[in-house]
Amino acid sequence: MPHNTPVAPDRELMGTTYLMTWTTGVSCAPLMGMHRGTQGRFGIGLAGFCAGSAYSILFMLVVYVCTLHRCETFSAAVRSGLIS
Repeated sequence: MPHNTPVAPDRELMGTTYLMTWTTGVSCAPLMGMHRGTQGRFGIGLAGFCAGSAYSILFMLVVYVCTLHRCETFSAAVRSGLIS
């Protein structure tokens, strides 16, 4: 059974990916503590909270994908010797 994991993974890219995944999960999970506090304080329902934050979550996912692409491109250029 082949593995898709590289033998020597790029640690910076992997760390950036983990961080972006964590921040996306925290920002879009409506049952997180900070979101429940906001919902209770301002009287926002769960559906309204999810609908209100959907556009910002989608925007940030696009930003994350573009950032990861640029990091990978830069890392590949450094590995190939184009950038020292």
